Amino acid sequence: MKESNYKSYDELPLFLNAATVAKVLGVSPSSGYELMHEADFPVLKIGNKCVILKEKFVEWVSRHTQYKPYRTPTKVLQNYYNHRKFRHDTQ
Repeated sequence: MKESNYKSYDELPLFLNAATVAKVLGVSPSSGYELMHEADFPVLKIGNKCVILKEKFVEWVSRHTQYKPYRTPTKVLQNYYNHRKFRHDTQ
């Protein structure tokens, strides 16, 4: 993943185009363009140009961000063995 040049949402312009979305997310320009054409992406179409309002972009990122608490290797193994035990008990 590429590193974003932006350090906070305050640095973003009012409207973002596909290239800016890609830079912010640290993905390729083609990935930014594809994202702008996703059904749930809140894009504003002006003629042939697609842009997204900064606030809508921030909301979209928030909705699509999954927080996964840090899991220690011990916890991962416990979950694995508990799952195996459950499967074995039900067969």
